[in-house]
Amino acid sequence: MTPEPRIALPLSPLLVASAAGILPVCGLLALLGVMLGRAGPFLSASLGTALVALGAALLATFASVPWIAKPASTAMLAWTAGSMLRLLLTAAGAFLLYSAPPSGWLHGVGEARAPFLLAVATAYLAGLLAEVGVVARILRQT
Repeated sequence: MTPEPRIALPLSPLLVASAAGILPVCGLLALLGVMLGRAGPFLSASLGTALVALGAALLATFASVPWIAKPASTAMLAWTAGSMLRLLLTAAGAFLLYSAPPSGWLHGVGEARAPFLLAVATAYLAGLLAEVGVVARILRQT
């Protein structure tokens, strides 16, 4: 019986791919706010989206410890667990910002709540899909 190959996922490409998926969504939200004449609330919602989605991606990626070589099945299980953690952190962060009082540095989220929630969901999916591409490329090479 042949031993299972060991895989170490590269940390930098995972983080860059997540950011490359998340940041365009935030930029599009800010651009939409300018086009609608509501730049202030939409910019705050865009910053909140970036904060939630990038923070969740960073924490979840570090929690899965991808840089340590593991058997392929264990590496994919750890990556899947990290993805589920990202989902929970994104939902919790979005809930906290959505429920925040209208005063403070994210006051605009209260005025642009629906675009904020749609942008958070879209940023989550875009970041995850970009990360899936990196993981698939690594698996194809092994």
